[in-house]
Amino acid sequence: MMDGDRWSNAACKGYVIKACRALDYTDEQTSALLQTLDTMFSTCTVEEAEKIYRER
Repeated sequence: MMDGDRWSNAACKGYVIKACRALDYTDEQTSALLQTLDTMFSTCTVEEAEKIYRER
């Protein structure tokens, strides 16, 4: 768990979709981003992702 919040890849994808809609991404752009996100879920740990976020 991160900061007491339940971690879920599906919830993360939901946030991404909402962000894509807010930015007026096309369905194709959103799909490409979600495909890349799936790859990142497979190749990057939650801890690594959190470190990347905090260092940005």
